Amino acid sequence: MGVSHTDKAITARQILFGLKRGALFGLPRRFFDPRRPLVLEESHREEGLIQYMPEIPIPPELFVSYNLSVEKINGIYSSPAALESTSLVFVTGIDIFFTRIQPSKMFDVLKEDFDHMFISIVLIGMFVAALVARRMSQIKQLKKSWR
Repeated sequence: MGVSHTDKAITARQILFGLKRGALFGLPRRFFDPRRPLVLEESHREEGLIQYMPEIPIPPELFVSYNLSVEKINGIYSSPAALESTSLVFVTGIDIFFTRIQPSKMFDVLKEDFDHMFISIVLIGMFVAALVARRMSQIKQLKKSWR
């Protein structure tokens, strides 16, 4: 077993399990929250709680090692990466496996379709507006001083 680590510990943690069949499985920490209700209400959803289930589900997308296997896992090591949303995982056994995981998705990375041109134009417009407002304020103060 191991736990994912990030630089500032803002990202939700994942508990990493090395299974006997050689797979690496990452389960979000919220599956172990003792406050999980039997009946899920809206207030529980706002907190991010999930409904209690006696058996923990094993969805295929939570397998960190995908279709690869590491035989006889004897160590799972986690280290923070430069991005807060990313953690680096190194697994040792007969084989070795290295990957990066994003337990809370990539919340600190801009999407590929992000409109850089629009943001640049807005930023330049705000800068010009600040300069114009500053100059108008100086002129108003000068006129006021001459009265």
